[in-house]
Amino acid sequence: MLMRYLSRVPGVPEVLGPIARGIGRMHVCPSGFRATIGEACATHLALPGYVRSFTVPVGGTQVTMAARPRVSLVSLAYYRGLDGFEPSTVALFAALVRKARVVMDVGANAGIFALMAARLRPDARILAFEPHPLVAMSLAKSVELSGARNVEVLPTALGTNIGYTTLFASVSDSLTSLDGTRVVDAIELTVPVTTLDAIAHERKVVGVDLVKVDVEGWELPVFQGAAATFARDRPVVIFEALGDAPAAAIDEFFASLNYEIRVIAEGSLPRVTLASATGAGAAPERNFVAVPAERVPAVLDLVNSGSR
Repeated sequence: MLMRYLSRVPGVPEVLGPIARGIGRMHVCPSGFRATIGEACATHLALPGYVRSFTVPVGGTQVTMAARPRVSLVSLAYYRGLDGFEPSTVALFAALVRKARVVMDVGANAGIFALMAARLRPDARILAFEPHPLVAMSLAKSVELSGARNVEVLPTALGTNIGYTTLFASVSDSLTSLDGTRVVDAIELTVPVTTLDAIAHERKVVGVDLVKVDVEGWELPVFQGAAATFARDRPVVIFEALGDAPAAAIDEFFASLNYEIRVIAEGSLPRVTLASATGAGAAPERNFVAVPAERVPAVLDLVNSGSR
């Protein structure tokens, strides 16, 4: 409550912001204390007004992010850093991206994965899809500040159709979804929508090796609109699935392409069906990876070598 009150006092973020960020990086302080301070600031305290961009470590590299106070991932990065952000998923992505020719970041948001890919694989082609116009502009600014010339920001949603659709966007954060039930305090925006297959055809994209999908419950339509690209290029697909995801349909989709679904755990990738890993009693959201059957041994070797 105190932090929420102080955040409304003019000039307070300019004074408290650098102090809080410094505490978050003082490893002499207990990690629990640093995490509590960082979480409180990321949730309630705006970024100092004079901050236009900042650099933060993630995935064994450094990324530069444009400051947008209402993007939760940006606030989290500024006050807490990103080393603890989905560490197992970040580690897997970082390992896979080093050998990727083309990377697609679907639901890029602040661009953590796209920016990380640009630093770790500067000769790869990276396409970042973000349908929220303001968030896409912020991402484009981060790309410019990072000098990531191999990243293309595409301000469009992906699904099974080509045209326009309604994006439900939170008024208090950057949370968005094409599913109106996912965002409580939503406003409706009309945004372009296309398919990943159409993008690949129009832009002559071949050799897609890695796809990351985080679209707040809209995963299945994204996958269905990418079926031809998945069948042709056989990329590894990292995705988040919410607890009420259409698990059986996603399982069936990937099985039809001879993919295996594995849950991303610390130092391992146990094989699962999505139906068994989501639903009643499961975590509300988890990260998974769909791997072409012929690429499973190489991906597991990569994970095992990284855990030693």
